[in-house]
Amino acid sequence: MNWRLNSFLVYGAVALAALSQLGSAAAQAPAAAPAVSSISTQMIPANALASVMIFPQEILSAPEMKMMPTEIADAWMIENIGVDLSSIESLTGVVGRPGQFGVVLRLKQDLDARRLNRERFAGPAEQVAGHMAIPLADYPGAYLHRVDPRTYVVFTGDFLGAMLASDGKSGPLAQFMASRQRETPIIAAMVMAPVRGEIQNATAGMAENLPPPLGNLTEIPNLTEAVLIEANMSASGFSRLTLVANNEGDASQLSRILVDGMQFGKDMAMSQALQGVAGEGAVPDATRNYMQRLGNEISEMLTPKQSGQELVVRLDSVGGTYASSGVLVGLLLPAVQSAREAARRMSSSNNLKQILLAFHNYEATYRNFPAAIQRDEAGQPLLSWRVTILPFIDQVELYNEFHLDEPWDSEHNIRLLDRMPTVYADPSLPLPPGMTIYQVPTGDGLLFDPSEAVRFHLVRDGLANTIAAFEASAEVAVPWTKPADAKIDPTNPLAAMAKHRAGGFHVGLADGSVRFIASQIDPQLFWALLTRAGGEVVNAP
Repeated sequence: MNWRLNSFLVYGAVALAALSQLGSAAAQAPAAAPAVSSISTQMIPANALASVMIFPQEILSAPEMKMMPTEIADAWMIENIGVDLSSIESLTGVVGRPGQFGVVLRLKQDLDARRLNRERFAGPAEQVAGHMAIPLADYPGAYLHRVDPRTYVVFTGDFLGAMLASDGKSGPLAQFMASRQRETPIIAAMVMAPVRGEIQNATAGMAENLPPPLGNLTEIPNLTEAVLIEANMSASGFSRLTLVANNEGDASQLSRILVDGMQFGKDMAMSQALQGVAGEGAVPDATRNYMQRLGNEISEMLTPKQSGQELVVRLDSVGGTYASSGVLVGLLLPAVQSAREAARRMSSSNNLKQILLAFHNYEATYRNFPAAIQRDEAGQPLLSWRVTILPFIDQVELYNEFHLDEPWDSEHNIRLLDRMPTVYADPSLPLPPGMTIYQVPTGDGLLFDPSEAVRFHLVRDGLANTIAAFEASAEVAVPWTKPADAKIDPTNPLAAMAKHRAGGFHVGLADGSVRFIASQIDPQLFWALLTRAGGEVVNAP
C-alpha cells in the first residue's frame, strides 16, 4: 500500500501548493454560493482510483476568507508563476496506479504561455508518452502539458495519455462521480473496487491486534463501494462524508461498525478528559456535566444517517462552534492517540510475524532453528541471530556485507550497526540507532538452547505453546548485531518483558502466531510458555 499512500501525498502536495501559492485579489469580489450542478468527469481515466475537485473562487468568496493575505499570495504567484487565481476556474486532481497522478488546471481565459516563469521548468519541452511536455523543476518526475490555451495538466509517467484518452464515462470512478451533484467547492471521491483485494491483503490479521470495538473496522473496505467527501469553507454552508455501501444490508452493517467504533472513541476521549477535572463541588460537577453534554452532542453530530445504501455524516456550520472549539480538539485527541498506539501495536506485531516467518523458512532450509549466537571454531561469540536471518527478511545484500568470521564490533562490522532493518525497530519506542528490543528466549530448556540446535521435534510442549521471540524491556535493549538477548529469570520471567505498552507486551509463538500477553499473567504460566519441553499443560492466551 505504500505506493498508493505516496501517490496521495504527492497529489496533495501539488494541490495544496496550487492553492497556497496561487493567491488571488479576486477573493475580495464576493461570489454567489455554489449552485447545484453536475460534475465534469472529463480527463478521469477508466483506471483512476480517486479524484479531488477544487473551485478556488467559491472558497475565497466565503466571508471567513476575507482576512486572509490574498494580496501577498497573489503578488507572489504573478511574480513566480505568471498566472493569478482570478483566472483559475478549477483544479482537478486524479490518482491512478503506482506513481500515477495528474492535476488539471482549467482557466477562465486564454493564457499567454510567455507569461509563465521559465525558472519553474527543469528544461525544454520533450516527448513524454507521445505528447509534448515540460519537466518541472519543483517536482522531479512531473511534467506540464498544454492541452489548449485554457487547460494545463501536471502529470507523472504516462498518466497523461490515459487522461487525454478518457471519455469521462468509463471506469467506476468516472461513473460514480457522474452520478452525483456538486454542491460544495471541494469534492473528493474514491472507489473501492479496483483496490479492494489489495486492501484485504494489507489488513489481513490486523483485527486481532485492535481493541475489540475496533476490530470490525477492517471490514469497511469489503462493505463499501465508494467514499465521497464534500467540503465548504463557509459557516453558512455544510460539509459531509458519504459512504456508499454495496447494498442496503451492507450499509446497515457498516453503520453498526462505525457507531461501535465512535462509541469506543468517545468513551476513551471522555475518560481522558474527565480525569483532568479534579475536586468536588458545584464548579467541578458543572464542568463534568458540560463535558458529558458536549461529548454527547459531538457523538450525535458524527453518527452516520442511513438512507438506502448510503451513510451520511453531515457537519452543518463547519466554520462554527464545533469546528473551531478547542474543547472538541481536547476531547478527540485521546481517541486519536489511542488509534495511533493501536497502529503502532499492529506494526510491532507485524515485525514479530516477519521474524517468525524467517525462523520457519530458516528451519525449512537447514532443518533447525537459527542459533541465538554465531560462534567461531573456538566457540567465541561473533554475531546475533538477527544477522543470521537477514537473507530470510529480504536483506541478502546487507547480509553479504558482513564479515561472518569477525565479531559484531569488529572494525568492519561495527559500521553496519546503523543500518538496522526496520523490522527490528519498535515504532512505539524511540531508541538510539542500532538498538532493538526484539529478542529470543535463550537458556537450557528454552527454544534457543546454547548447547544444541533446536528442531521442531524437540519442541515437545507444542509450537503453539512455546515462545520464540518477544518484546523486551527498553532497559535490556541490545545492539541488533550483538550476540546478546535478555537473560530470563525463571523466578521472575516477566522482569525482562516490555513495559512501554499499556496492558502488556507482544510475544511470537513457535507456530508463527503473535499474541498480546497481559502484564498480569501468572509468572509460572508465563515460564511454562517459555520452556519448550517442560511438560506443562497450558493454553496460550
